[in-house]
Amino acid sequence: MGTCFSSVGCLGKSSAAKGLEWATIEGSPIDANQIDHRTEQSPGEVTLGGKTMQFGVVGFRGFYPDEPYKENQDKFAVVLPSEWDDQSTAMFGVFDGHGSMGDKCADFAMKQMSSRLPVALKGKTSISSDVRECKSATKSCFVGINQDLHKHPRVDDTLSGTTAICVVVVSGDDGSRRLMSANVGDSRAIIVFKDSNGNFKFKPLSVDQTPYRQDERIRIREAGGRVLNVNQLEGHEPIHDNWNVNLGNEVDEYGDPPRVWRQDQKAPGTAFTRSIGDSVAEELGVFAEPEFDVHAVNDNDMLLIVASDGVWEFLTNETVKSLALSASSCQDAAIILWQQSFKEWTSKEYRTDDITVIVVDLNDTYASKRNVSESTAVVVTKTAGTSAELGSMSTQQHKGQSRRGSTKMEVNTGSFAKETNATRRGSLQ
Repeated sequence: MGTCFSSVGCLGKSSAAKGLEWATIEGSPIDANQIDHRTEQSPGEVTLGGKTMQFGVVGFRGFYPDEPYKENQDKFAVVLPSEWDDQSTAMFGVFDGHGSMGDKCADFAMKQMSSRLPVALKGKTSISSDVRECKSATKSCFVGINQDLHKHPRVDDTLSGTTAICVVVVSGDDGSRRLMSANVGDSRAIIVFKDSNGNFKFKPLSVDQTPYRQDERIRIREAGGRVLNVNQLEGHEPIHDNWNVNLGNEVDEYGDPPRVWRQDQKAPGTAFTRSIGDSVAEELGVFAEPEFDVHAVNDNDMLLIVASDGVWEFLTNETVKSLALSASSCQDAAIILWQQSFKEWTSKEYRTDDITVIVVDLNDTYASKRNVSESTAVVVTKTAGTSAELGSMSTQQHKGQSRRGSTKMEVNTGSFAKETNATRRGSLQ
């Protein structure tokens, strides 16, 4: 599911001492033991330039009643200074795979990014460095990993791939810190901060790259792709271009997002416009060039939150901010965000997506609460299991009409998939 690249920074401990209260969810289709078996938690800390920051991580393998053995396609990485050979730099990353080999694609991207990005950015991450050099080297790293995934002898990325969002944290000799986010896809990062009036606010460090964005739709069409939702593709809805959902500030309750298609085939159907992998979609403009945001950390910044769309599918940035601030620690915040995301999925769908969230305390936000309440900050560091857990809810018991695959690439590509798989080199053995 994920990796903390340091034996010192991740402070995992057994959850047995405090039981499974954190995993006891009213109305859940699976019980607390099954939830625990599917969950990985990796709290820890990182020290940059003399400043120690706590972080919490939760990774949950989604519940699919029709695919009880489905692998977790989310991966995360926490790359600490010891792995950068630079005591001033760290990285937090989330990778959300999709397609039949999404778990392999996400795992490949996570491991490659964690090892190659520190090399690509060597000597370029100091506060005084030109951020343009840092962006250029990071872009080359993303694109290079994408190209290498296309050539992988055992991973077929024809109709599979992964999102990738990486936030690099750099500390200067004077204690100043800078964040640089690099993003492809619809995972997301935000900062929670306090404004001059003492109000809690959020700032996005990324903007989802989906066909909801007009600039991305234009780019896809110029590359030869079509942008339609499934209902339009099947002739059940008039063709239009009125996609006005502002993801982050609102959620897509309809659940039939605009997707990228070939002109003459019902494929590939991606609900994102940038990714690593997805070689067919890349022909239509779905490429691996990241978008960047650079933020100078100040004393009013509180939390960094990085998560897969298992969180963002039903929770706005504002809701995530409020939930995180209600917590007593980073790990507590990560658990609370998982809990609410899980509840949203099980109340709206017959299944849940994989859910991954990282919460980083930038300025001792939880320090006053740390010794007061550890009520839900139960920790277990392990790999989520893959045993069958059918639970109590079947597809026939879905709470309402099924949404059209949310933002995942779960549409039926039918004969196209069979055609490409028949001629594709080196599928996984």
